[in-house]
Amino acid sequence: MQKILNNIKRNYLLSIVVMGLIVVSLYSTFAMFTASVNTNDIVDLTASTLPTDTEIVEYERVTLKSGDKKTVEFTVKNSTSKSLYYGAWYEMVNPTSINDKIQIAKKEDTANNTLGQLTAGSTAKVSLVLENKTDSSIIVNIGVAYSLTSSLNLPTNRYLITSVYFPPDITINTNNMSLFNTKGNYDVSLDCTNAKVRWDYTNWKLIVSSLHGSTCDINITARKDNLSQYIIDNVGTNQGTGQIVNENGYRYEGKDPNNYILFNNELWRIIGVFDSSTHGQSNQKLTKIIRNDSIGSYAWHKSNTNDWGAASLNTILNTYYYNSQNGTGQAACYFYSTTVPGNCDFRVTGLNTTARSMIQSVTWKLGSRSDENATTSAFYSAERGTNVYSGRPTTTTGYVGLMYPSDYGYSVLSNSCARTTNLGSYNSSSCGVQSWILKYDNEWTITHSLSFEFSVFSIFSDAKINSFSFTYSGAAVRPVVYLKSSVSIVGGDGSQANPYILAN
Repeated sequence: MQKILNNIKRNYLLSIVVMGLIVVSLYSTFAMFTASVNTNDIVDLTASTLPTDTEIVEYERVTLKSGDKKTVEFTVKNSTSKSLYYGAWYEMVNPTSINDKIQIAKKEDTANNTLGQLTAGSTAKVSLVLENKTDSSIIVNIGVAYSLTSSLNLPTNRYLITSVYFPPDITINTNNMSLFNTKGNYDVSLDCTNAKVRWDYTNWKLIVSSLHGSTCDINITARKDNLSQYIIDNVGTNQGTGQIVNENGYRYEGKDPNNYILFNNELWRIIGVFDSSTHGQSNQKLTKIIRNDSIGSYAWHKSNTNDWGAASLNTILNTYYYNSQNGTGQAACYFYSTTVPGNCDFRVTGLNTTARSMIQSVTWKLGSRSDENATTSAFYSAERGTNVYSGRPTTTTGYVGLMYPSDYGYSVLSNSCARTTNLGSYNSSSCGVQSWILKYDNEWTITHSLSFEFSVFSIFSDAKINSFSFTYSGAAVRPVVYLKSSVSIVGGDGSQANPYILAN
């Protein structure tokens, strides 16, 4: 009897030991992730031989209270000598199925995916976001599966994590939403907390670059300020580091006024508003604008004569550039004389259909004078006169031209550079340096000189106007156009960061 009791006791103790070993084994399987998850946690894929069937490695059980959001980060390492496919997965424990108030997804701003392929010895860092918007706690298992093939066949109730986590929805102030029925003549103001957002007027949508539990009030109000009239109505007002001034036109003058516009999907700047004495369109006040940056360097005229009507640059601007065509290799496309061909491929940088629909064909005045030793007002009168080099036209018609010397002269406030200063003396700190137009070493104007058949006025490297510029030489080109009188402002404040948005 005693022997029987001893056997029972021994078997009982053995059972206790076996059960203990099973518990230890299960704990080992569960303990791949530590309780405190961080980027040092390694999911090590170490199988020396791997079947084609999916392997399920250890997992972490995550509990989220109501309203909780957690980030789970770990590194998957392929320690085998083979290329492996991996995938992060989740399994709902409580509740047993996911719903629209539970978010399990890849962190939005991470480079690595939650699934992919790892070559031998390589690693991938996985960042997940888990969020519980339900009214009670939830329990989720997070793990990693891997295989020799891309078919990660997971057991029932385990699902690969393939979606991306997006922050909470933006709340919208709908007070003016009845106006929001079409893209066009509306002003959109954004009042956001903890967010980086902007309104894309071109595509009429909200652009979000950063949200962190944020809210945004979006107020949409009807707006249609006629561009030309808006500029005229604001004469005398400060605009950035400049003003709108009535000096032979309603002009933006100063170092850096708020005259930026988004045109042709790029930055342009407003020179001013002018009447028919400049552009020849009866009873119309048109807004003249200039591209903020050069489209490149080109010869004014490859044949070294100063007739704008026949100039190769005129052809480049009004044919290849205006129509977004590739004119490279054509007869007009030269950087210097006829010896150095230029790049005239404007299929990307040329004017698009929307921009062309806003441009008015105008009469460009081609009057001139002999040299640069004259004031801005003297240049203005000469440009609109009939005094031209022998045989040259006094006007021409087209969509695209260049600035006048007087545009440059007037771009400086009169209290910075006296209007008695000759444009040939603009190389002073109070004149050319204070002009928002000044950008490049050498830049063409549209006005030729009476002194020689080959000379044209240009803005020289020392910021003064120079008349002795050979037309077959290369210089920077910034297109100038007049906008139709119907063009309106529908957004923006004219600053570089928030340029005016236009609609026709």
